[in-house]
Amino acid sequence: MALRLQPRAPAMDSARRSEIASPELFVVAVKQQVAIVRTLADELERFLVHDDSIARNLREQLVQELAQLGQRTLEAAFAMSKDATDT
Repeated sequence: MALRLQPRAPAMDSARRSEIASPELFVVAVKQQVAIVRTLADELERFLVHDDSIARNLREQLVQELAQLGQRTLEAAFAMSKDATDT
């Protein structure tokens, strides 16, 4: 059985998010994204041997989620560095 992810709501502009969110919330978002990437990677590993069409779809989804992880990681780093310079 393949993992089915729900469509996401459009991302908020990162400048706007950094104005309203604390650095800790960005870290939570990164951890959630890591969990998604880990799950997809596990599923991809499982299906690589059994079903190439499912593996192809999982690879495409994994690429998108890794990009999202990169964006959230950068946002968290920015928010944390901004918070560190403000104190």
